[in-house]
Amino acid sequence: SGNRQPPGVGATSNGAADFCRLPHRRPLVLGGCRLPEQMAGPTMKDAKSAVLSEEMSIFADQTHVKEMLHEYLRRVLLNKPDDPISFLMDEIKRNPFVIPTLSAMPDDRPEEEKAKYIDARPIEEKMSLLKDIFDLFDPNQTGSAVRAEMLVGFMEDKSILLSAFPKHTSEIPQALELLDCGKKEGTITFEKFSDGMMECLAVAGGR
Repeated sequence: SGNRQPPGVGATSNGAADFCRLPHRRPLVLGGCRLPEQMAGPTMKDAKSAVLSEEMSIFADQTHVKEMLHEYLRRVLLNKPDDPISFLMDEIKRNPFVIPTLSAMPDDRPEEEKAKYIDARPIEEKMSLLKDIFDLFDPNQTGSAVRAEMLVGFMEDKSILLSAFPKHTSEIPQALELLDCGKKEGTITFEKFSDGMMECLAVAGGR
């Protein structure tokens, strides 16, 4: 762990992260594997925009904002009221939007196929790798990291997950998005992160 940082991420004075690729930075080592150098990357402004966009996307998904707005827009267009604002206010009071109930898609792959994507390594090894990943986004060892920065980091450098958890490269970001951070700013502790990720790693990946 130590003070390693994610690809192109450096802590600034206000705790924000920049994803500038610095030519003098040392290569990352994760789980004993050296991660490849990146030759170019987004500016700090682009990086902050990507993190903000990710935070907004998570909020919209978790609160079903897009579905809600779509439903109320549908009602307005269907009824064509003379006063859309009054109509919407009345609709929200009388017939509020109901959050849809979503069920997880069953994994109906053959057992022999699912077995190929089971991470059977010891719990200690997986926890160590998770801590290495977490520390990349908590270089100052504060005990917390910003979920959106982690998700952007995973997208920017896919080798982070490929080198540590190659069977769950899609499932880990999805599980991270679903975690309840308990804070609007989206910070997450290692305990919360590792609990959620170990639950994810307990089932077959590769979906």
